[in-house]
Amino acid sequence: MHPLLDENILLAGDTARLLYHDAVRGLPIVSDYSMIPPLMLNRNEPFQNVLQLLFQKASMLPGIIPSEQNIENKNDKDFDGNQFYSFSEILSTAPGSSMYFIVHFILQKLFGIQDQLSPKTAPKIWEDTAFQLYKDPWTPQRLLNDLHVSALFHPCSPLDDLKFFQGHRKANNTAFVPLFSPDVFFRIDQPGFLDAVKLLSSATGIQMNTMEDLIRALENRVDYFHANGARAGCSNIQIPKFNLSMDKAEKAWKAAMTGAKLKPRQVAFYQTMLMYRLSIMYAKRNWVHQLRIGCAWDNANVKTSTSCRYISDEPVADRLFELFYQLDTESALPKTILTCGSFYQYETVVFLTQKMKRSHDDKRIQVRLAHHQGIQEIYRQIDTLAEHHVLNTAAGLFADSNCLADLFRQDYYRRMLSQRLGNWVDSGRASQEIPGLKEMCQNIVWHNIKALYSL
Repeated sequence: MHPLLDENILLAGDTARLLYHDAVRGLPIVSDYSMIPPLMLNRNEPFQNVLQLLFQKASMLPGIIPSEQNIENKNDKDFDGNQFYSFSEILSTAPGSSMYFIVHFILQKLFGIQDQLSPKTAPKIWEDTAFQLYKDPWTPQRLLNDLHVSALFHPCSPLDDLKFFQGHRKANNTAFVPLFSPDVFFRIDQPGFLDAVKLLSSATGIQMNTMEDLIRALENRVDYFHANGARAGCSNIQIPKFNLSMDKAEKAWKAAMTGAKLKPRQVAFYQTMLMYRLSIMYAKRNWVHQLRIGCAWDNANVKTSTSCRYISDEPVADRLFELFYQLDTESALPKTILTCGSFYQYETVVFLTQKMKRSHDDKRIQVRLAHHQGIQEIYRQIDTLAEHHVLNTAAGLFADSNCLADLFRQDYYRRMLSQRLGNWVDSGRASQEIPGLKEMCQNIVWHNIKALYSL
């Protein structure tokens, strides 16, 4: 029986251990959708306690939604400690989960703590970590260096001025890269759209009389982002039903500008055209297009502590195929990463993109699960990629980071990848050519994503 989190945790076999320790351990990390606040990285202030180091703020603790009373008392000196104790109660009931592994991995790696976190041990762990942070402070940039984080892509509105990125092209070996995220301009039927259009007009000096003016203004901002290091755009919307018609999209635009309430079909015409034209912009500049699949992000009227409200089961295969096909016929299909929020859509999307890859570079279109998926989904993801003959060309397994703790997931995923391949070798399902397997692991976790983003 393994002790809790020894160096071979999740690695049950000589081949798996060899692949992990000799091939992927310590390779650089790229987080291509990072919600870690740039201001926190800029200030680089030492963490005051382990809760800040793990999750940045209490509202990120899994399973904990701070009550109004707690929120009012958030400046109390015991607030973080009480939240940490509450989290220990939840974590002690979730053995085997990825969060269970990651929290204990952090406690051991950074503080040398071997005890399992539980309500019984939480007070002592809280005090021990506070003492160590006082003696030997950890800062965000020190942590990024220790984890070998090569790049963090941070989503930015087209309206942002990117001053942070202009002054911090690279800090302590970690590149901070703006990620063009025009979601607000897709939400034509939601509050705030008209205000965003006015701000875009002011920022670019372009009068917004037609939808073509909007597209021209967005391309102006794409050029500005490109000049400041951006190499990717991101769309966090549900993929619209493909209806490509500039005339009908223009009518929807004009109706929205008068304040009229749009029908779903009008919204689809507008969003399809905007998605299509942005994709062409990205392809022209050799950008990567990040598409989020199966995540309901876009209801502005619901207050929630997380950016993804729920997993959507809306069909996507036909919509993606029609978008890709139209772009492909015009030689304007950009490099694309599809992040699936639900596993049941994952195999469908993998099959679709595998067919599209036949006429392109094998690495042009990538599919990944969202970062919140559990152990079995991760193994099934690896199995699905292997079944469709695209595992070796995959650009990483997961790359989101909502907080600093998520960066530690990369070691977790790498161990699971090594274990899966090791199992196949030990059971006779894969070649025993270890050099080739090492190269494959290194491609998946680093070289492919490095090439995709031209890092």
